[in-house]
Amino acid sequence: MTANRKAVTAEVLIHGMIACRANAQELIADADLLMAGGRHARSYALLHTACEELGKFAVLEIGARGLLRGKPLEWKRFWQRFRSHDSKSAQLEVQLLMLAASSSDTDEFTGLVEMLFARGLHIRNAALYVDLGPDGNFRRPSDIDFDVPMPELCALAARALAATYQRGETPAEIEVHLKAAPSCDTVQTADGLWVRVLERMRDAGIQKEKVLEIINKRFT
Repeated sequence: MTANRKAVTAEVLIHGMIACRANAQELIADADLLMAGGRHARSYALLHTACEELGKFAVLEIGARGLLRGKPLEWKRFWQRFRSHDSKSAQLEVQLLMLAASSSDTDEFTGLVEMLFARGLHIRNAALYVDLGPDGNFRRPSDIDFDVPMPELCALAARALAATYQRGETPAEIEVHLKAAPSCDTVQTADGLWVRVLERMRDAGIQKEKVLEIINKRFT
């Protein structure tokens, strides 16, 4: 079996979760040092990478939970999701929206999440390489104003990192968490998130039949 299709155990995935969390924490600390020195472009690049690592944490969590509950994984698809920038960003967005739905400052936090993903996390390369800007001229990363997205990104990365510790700190604690049935709070939070998503789909003009088609496709 190739690396892109390799089957591993839930234990291996749990250790991967811990590794992703530790790397994200180190990246955030490094980004703080760079930001303190006014190096906003490089700080943004590290924070962006930290967010992707937290997205990978979520992908590994879903895989490990499935294995621990006896659900076989499609390994080729799993590793594609693990390495996909879009997939990692999507997983992070779901985790942040779940946090927002359970947060005491829901309106403010949700606004930060929506603002961040409305802008997108696609400008990491612009934080590292010279490229053409919107005006058609070449620009250096240091030419970009990163002051606007930085506070939101710092706050959200810190909140997402803190949330990973709710799963546990050690492999044994994480395994217990993944095996447990969802708590009432988690179910209520997920319900609130579904309401928010469905309202967006309705406001976007998506018909009920299409929504049901999407749900049936994803939950079978």
